[in-house]
Amino acid sequence: MTTTFTTQTVTDGVWYIKDERGGVMYLVAGTERALLIDAGFGVDGLAAHVATLTDLPVSVVNTHYHMDHTGGNKDFSEAYIHTEDAPLVQESPVKLIPIYDGYTFDLGGRALRVIAVPGHTPGSICLLDKTARMLFTGDSPPHGAVMLHLPASLTVQAFFTSMRRLRTFAGEFDTIAPAHGEPHPVGTRIDDLIACAARVLDGDLVGKPETTRFGECLRAEYGSASLMYPPDRLRSRWGEGDSIVSPEIHADRSATLRVKAPGAQRVLLSATTILNALGSADSNIAFPEKDADGVWSLTLPPLPPDIYDYSFLIDGVSFTDPNNPDAQTGFMAPRSLLIIPHETGENYFDARDTPHGTLHRHYYTSRTLGDVRDVYVYTPPGYEQNPDATYPVLYLLHGAGDVAGTWAMLGQAHLIMDNLLAEGNAEPMIIAMPFGHALPRSVPWAERWQKNTPLFEQDLLTDVLPLVESTYRVRADREHRAIAGLSMGGGQADHIGLGRLDLFSHVGIFSAGARNFSERHADILADPVGTNAKLKLLFLGCGTLDTLAAEGTEELHALLTERGIAHTYWMLEGAAHTWVVWRMALYFEFLPRLWRS
Repeated sequence: MTTTFTTQTVTDGVWYIKDERGGVMYLVAGTERALLIDAGFGVDGLAAHVATLTDLPVSVVNTHYHMDHTGGNKDFSEAYIHTEDAPLVQESPVKLIPIYDGYTFDLGGRALRVIAVPGHTPGSICLLDKTARMLFTGDSPPHGAVMLHLPASLTVQAFFTSMRRLRTFAGEFDTIAPAHGEPHPVGTRIDDLIACAARVLDGDLVGKPETTRFGECLRAEYGSASLMYPPDRLRSRWGEGDSIVSPEIHADRSATLRVKAPGAQRVLLSATTILNALGSADSNIAFPEKDADGVWSLTLPPLPPDIYDYSFLIDGVSFTDPNNPDAQTGFMAPRSLLIIPHETGENYFDARDTPHGTLHRHYYTSRTLGDVRDVYVYTPPGYEQNPDATYPVLYLLHGAGDVAGTWAMLGQAHLIMDNLLAEGNAEPMIIAMPFGHALPRSVPWAERWQKNTPLFEQDLLTDVLPLVESTYRVRADREHRAIAGLSMGGGQADHIGLGRLDLFSHVGIFSAGARNFSERHADILADPVGTNAKLKLLFLGCGTLDTLAAEGTEELHALLTERGIAHTYWMLEGAAHTWVVWRMALYFEFLPRLWRS
């Protein structure tokens, strides 16, 4: 034993340790390991003192982040702490290992379970030792008053919820072992804390004003319980956290984006679509400096009505907007969506007060690929009411970052079709939107680029076409069959549609580079008269700023023009490789041309 620390044996394998500054720790030993619960103020020699009590390997766990519980971590190589409190530790000299509610320390013949009790701090924990029937509580609850008026403390409501949950474990312990006090029978302590908090929340109990070294507070007492809390921190906001509005759309169609990142050095908005709309060819724009609460804000100038995708780059790491529920999901990482409404409340891709078709989803087992896949199918308004009507069909293919539902969920293809039909600007048709990835995400990109399109072609022709054309009233001939796609799907439409003019008469290629076209489609170029007789529509569309596809699209346009192959060529000025291009191409250019002069 050392004079710097005093130690008492609590029970078999459990020691109470107090440092000379008043920091309280508990050492719990099993047959294989020992666990030091809290590390006191950081008085030198803690590890050496613990070694006089056990020769087992020792791990350290902090019940919360305050310095009188983490100071002695410096004597060890690492310490466990709840995920919510780990970021609050100031300049930790050791590696911190985040843990969670339910985490178990197996010491050999004895296990301690972590019980999260947010309130005093966001990541406060208790540790339950069923063997000794003891609950190690740190400061939740402590020997004296529960402090909820510290800077990082949560609300009375949050603490009330924590204590009610803690009571569900009441049958598994008889003794409370707090910091700043010695172990004692549980008695009515937890019940009194619950009752005290409940009365404060109901307004039946109002604490008396008190001044502490941590600031002003109210102190409420009930039975053996005492709570210190600020009057403005009673109830939790919905979701418990900062009320940050992002995005905030203003009346002039400008928008403010916000993100809380107090520790960040630099935050960028990554949003090619937004910057294109502002006349810029850049992809990123920096946020100004953060405010005193660590919130970064960026207000964008008025934007044209549309759907824009974006993400935040926080010190070089990409994040979606945590306060925005609208997101683009698919085959790649999600991105947040900024939706700028039209002045009249109706964009060309919005659901309007018009007759609507039906969007179906089918699951099928692919004979080609051997897995269960899905395909979305749109049927136009009146399909169910006109059982004798038959329809042409468009196979609409997505890009590399997408899934089968993306053309509907983000591209709004079904709503665009509804609106065109209501305006009299398109022919009624069926639109099938299959899943274009024939290989799993785990396959490297190089292998996917080489194998994906040929495998998808087999799935499309062997499984998807028969499913669609046997389930729906489709005019199953080449004159009434079209194929189109964007990016990866544009390449697939090029490869499959132009390679099988016995099956397709209309082909749309959106933002696809069309590499090696002369080699892949030498027969088409060699016979322009025959090609023009078969192709009712060949559409090329792209954005002028598209670094992936603009050059290839321009070269293909020049080649087709030189060889006399009839086609429609459309470029959206100032736009890159984005959904703004593809939605506009679909609505303004491609769908209105299908099966029309």
